[in-house]
Amino acid sequence: MHQPIEYYLEQLEIPTELEGLERINHMIKKHLSLFAFSSTNVVLDRELPLDIESIVERLVERKQGGYCFEHNKLMQLALEQLGYQVRPILARVLLSGNEFNRRSHRLTILTWQGQEYIVDVGFGIGTPQEAIPLENREYHWQESHVRLQAIEGQDYRLEKLENDTVLTMYRFDLSETTEDDCDASHFYTHKFPQSNFVNSLVISKIHANKRQLVRRLEVFEYDDLGNETSSTITSAEQMHQVISQQLGLNVSQQEAKAVFEHQLQRAQ
Repeated sequence: MHQPIEYYLEQLEIPTELEGLERINHMIKKHLSLFAFSSTNVVLDRELPLDIESIVERLVERKQGGYCFEHNKLMQLALEQLGYQVRPILARVLLSGNEFNRRSHRLTILTWQGQEYIVDVGFGIGTPQEAIPLENREYHWQESHVRLQAIEGQDYRLEKLENDTVLTMYRFDLSETTEDDCDASHFYTHKFPQSNFVNSLVISKIHANKRQLVRRLEVFEYDDLGNETSSTITSAEQMHQVISQQLGLNVSQQEAKAVFEHQLQRAQ
């Protein structure tokens, strides 16, 4: 029987000559292209234990996708096994505009050669595509324009810049976060009836030249020039085709039907 972290690292196909941040950035990009962000298991009301064996089984072996508490714990433990200094933190997601949303997004703090970075492979279609130092800096990934804003060296905001608008994706500080803290937030996020992921299907995958997104019953694709195409999912059969063939999730026709009916009910 394989060891879960070693099996995961094998899938990332890390060139032996890569070291330091180059190795980490390869891991991030490869992870995003292989393993989809998905709330499918949450919508299907499945139990989602966070031991590493269960995470690797769902994400890597069974290709069911997952969300931040799964993706970022897996990446953190892999980096830790490779000898990097890492720890978890929880951020407040601000996509709704509410500055005081609960801390519901897990990501990783990396300390490398005296500099701290965030490593995040679990924020859906807006996921950063490299390790980001905790300093004011802007980034361009495909058509995305993103910046990290450091406020007094203590509070940080990851922002998306689009035309003349600024959308804060999440904010965080560097206060201590334990695995128990993450487990409590994970439980709320995938079980509380009013949680966004309990009610809304979100699936995404980031490739080198395109990004794919399913949000509720809508499908979007963005190329590296910023062009967008979209369509509406109108049947369980189409739902299965989109999430299994286009996004590569291992979902049965019966599961796709349950997801479609769940979303159709929420849309009424």
